[in-house]
Order: sequence, then C-alpha cells, then structure tokens
Amino acid sequence: MQAIPLRWRILICLFLARTALGFQFQVVGSVSNQMSASLGFSYTEIGTLIGFFILPGLILAFPAGWLGRWFQDRTSNTAGLLLMAAGGVLAALSASFYGIAGGRLLMGVGFVICSVYFTKKVVDWFSGHELATAMSLLVISWPGGIALSQLSHSWMAEAHGWPLAMWSTVSSCLFSALLIWLVYRAPPNAPGSAAAKPVEWGLERKEWWLIGISAFAWGVFNAGYIVFLSFAAQSLVTPDQTILAATALVSIASWIAMVAIPAGGIIADRTKRPDLVVYFAMGLGILSMVTLPMAGWAIPSALLFGAAGIMPAGVLVAMTGRAVAPERRAFGMGVYYIGYFFFCTVSPIMAGWLFDQTGDARDPLLLAMALFALTAISYRAFDVAERRL
Repeated sequence: MQAIPLRWRILICLFLARTALGFQFQVVGSVSNQMSASLGFSYTEIGTLIGFFILPGLILAFPAGWLGRWFQDRTSNTAGLLLMAAGGVLAALSASFYGIAGGRLLMGVGFVICSVYFTKKVVDWFSGHELATAMSLLVISWPGGIALSQLSHSWMAEAHGWPLAMWSTVSSCLFSALLIWLVYRAPPNAPGSAAAKPVEWGLERKEWWLIGISAFAWGVFNAGYIVFLSFAAQSLVTPDQTILAATALVSIASWIAMVAIPAGGIIADRTKRPDLVVYFAMGLGILSMVTLPMAGWAIPSALLFGAAGIMPAGVLVAMTGRAVAPERRAFGMGVYYIGYFFFCTVSPIMAGWLFDQTGDARDPLLLAMALFALTAISYRAFDVAERRL
C-alpha cells in the first residue's frame, strides 16, 4: 500500500466510502417487498422513502459547499458519513413510516455533504494529473454500491428481516467514516494550507458562468440516465416480453457502464480530447435509445447504451477542476450540485407525466434523448465560455 502514490490511496478510500453511499441509498428499494409485507407500506410510501434520500440536496447543496470556509474536508466528510449512519440507526429501529422517513432525511443530509466534498477532494488531489480517470473511478462507485445492495439486501431481509439490511448500511458508513478520518490528508497546496491561498467565499464572474454551465451539463446528463433506467424497460414490454425480463435486459447497460466510465476517462486523458469523448458518447447514447424499442435491437441497444451512453461521466465531473480556483472550490461545488439535485428530481416527474399523457413509454425516452443532446451542447458552451472569459 505504501508503494501506491498518496493521491491514489486517497482515491481508493473515497471510492470505498462513496460505494457505501450507493449501498445505503438502494436499501429501501432492495427490501421494499419485505417492508410492505411487515409494515403494510404502500408503494407510494416506499417511493417517497427512496426520494427522501435525495430531497435534502435541493436545500442543502449550496450551504454544504459554503461550510467549507470553516471546516476541513476530512471533518466534513466524516461528519456526513456519521449522519448517514445515524439515519440508518433511526430507520432500523423504527416501525412507522414517519420514523423511517426521518431516518432517510437524515441520511440525505449526510449524503449531500459527502457528495459535495468527495468530488472536491478528487479535484484537489488530481488537478493537473489524471483527473478525468480519477473522476471516472469515483463515479462508478455509486452504481457499484447500488449493485452490491441489490445482490445482498434482498436475501438478507428475506432471511433475517429488513432491519438487518438497514444495520448493514450503518456498518458500512461507520467503517467509511473511520477510513476517511485515518487516511485522508489535504494536498500540500490545498486551500487553508501554508502553501495555498485561504478559502474564499463567493466566486468570480467567470467562475459563476463556468460552474453554472458545468452544473447544467452534469444535471441533464444524470437526469437522462435516470429517465432511461426508469422507462426503458416499459418500452420493451410486449405480449412475449414481461416487465421482469425487460428490466433484466436493461440492467445490462449499468453493468457495462462500470467498465465504460473509467475507460472514457482514460481515453480523454490519453487523447487530450475530452470534448470528442462527450460528443461521440452522447451521439451513440441517443442512437441506442432510438433503436432500443425496435424489434431485434433490444440487446444490442442496451449494450451500446452501457458502453457509450454513460462513458463521459468522469469527463463531465472533471469540468469542475477547470471552472473554479482551488480556494473557492468548496463554495463552487455547492453551486454545482444544485444542478444535479434539481434535474434528477424534476426530470423523472416530467417523464412520468409524459407516459401518463400518451401511454407510450417511448415518449419518456425522447426526453432522455433531449437531455443527452443538451449535455453535448452544454459541454461545447463550456469550452467556448472558458476561452472567451
């Protein structure tokens, strides 16, 4: 371990900690059947509990970045993980909707703090190095945690009850908090160190424009991905194809994406053309959604979406390293994540409304295509703004 450069050791710790975030986020979805059977919850209530994990981000993303003026990154992330663990304890001990909802909201508060500062830490350590590669590796930890929850929490709840699944997320958050506290160190030129400028409040005019565009790009990209995951399976349902089989088919994309995302970062770093990676990937992602509902094209389209549609995730996050100076990065990350939480909350609602109005699951896919097109357009706008400003 000592032979590994410090920045990569820190990335490993952040990867494991962010995996714990996805692991805890997915737990309600993984044990929904058991919770409904034992507590009598409707699936509307289950969906609300899932959404409560994201909801605090709409309010707290900006204040979370603002706190970076007074607290060290290690302290902030440790506190965020401890809040997530506390929320898990509250949920595990509760037998009512309101008790579990309170736990999920508390988890969500910790999730916001962790999300803002995990990204900032990677930018601080890898700016000027393999930033797109590092960001790509960080990004895949979230779907990795979700996949781990899907593999473990369902059978855990079936065999021992859903509270045990909640307790497992508490353990993962506590372990991650300890890991961050023991291993993480600020880089020598980090804001607040003797070799760097002090942490500053606010942004310069150029930075407001650049972080705003990058927030829009990251928000619409993730929103397009969520809409795809939510409605692609419905577009494949036929008299010969059940929803369970269609969902399993669409899940291929997520598994392939865990390889494609770091590959996209490596290609961007090696070629020095991250813009082409974004344009190429968004074009193929749109093509895959066009062909997905066509007879005989479901599997090739799912493979294409996983291999290309999600590839530029690390490249898009790496835009933050170009947008804001290090001493204002904590504040900038708070602004940045507002776009993510907003679009990821609003877009599935819009997609569901379209589906209700037309009864055709291909219409939500049109929205996802539009969001991917906006991703490519906003990346181009970022390049132009960076040169002109």
